[in-house]
Amino acid sequence: MATRPSERLRAEAYSGKGFGALRRQLQEHARDRIKNSIRRRFFCEAIAITESAIADRLESRLSFLEGKNAGFMNLGPLLGRLGRCEDDVELKALLNEIDAWRRRRNEGLHELVKVEAVEEPRTWQQRMADLGRTAYDGYELLQRLYHRVADLHPRHHDRVFPRGPTRRRPREKESR
Repeated sequence: MATRPSERLRAEAYSGKGFGALRRQLQEHARDRIKNSIRRRFFCEAIAITESAIADRLESRLSFLEGKNAGFMNLGPLLGRLGRCEDDVELKALLNEIDAWRRRRNEGLHELVKVEAVEEPRTWQQRMADLGRTAYDGYELLQRLYHRVADLHPRHHDRVFPRGPTRRRPREKESR
């Protein structure tokens, strides 16, 4: 019988089992892959990896606030649960930005080939430009979230993700 995602427990750092070192290694690979995916215009891949890294940091924060293992959660329910117990003003504002990004991500990915009955439906190039902005914005949100969660946790010293944007935001109109 398969378990629901919330029944799976997060591996905890500082347990002596190497989970913290593995998480750092995975985050480093994710950082590099997100940046490379955006550069190569693999926006769906960048968005998927970014979402996983965002959820990991939010699960970490929720576990810290609740004093128990939050397990694995989808982004929507995770944001709702964190919103009810988070007391840091800066992080609460960031949660709202992540939720807005999550809605853009859903629309961009889940409606990639759907055609809306409007006067001028969006072209493939417009959709890719939107996904590019979503990928880049998600990576910027991840960087900010990563540092805010780390700043609020007394035992978190690593800084895998840079603090700010590392390249120019994708153009509004793509040349392809």
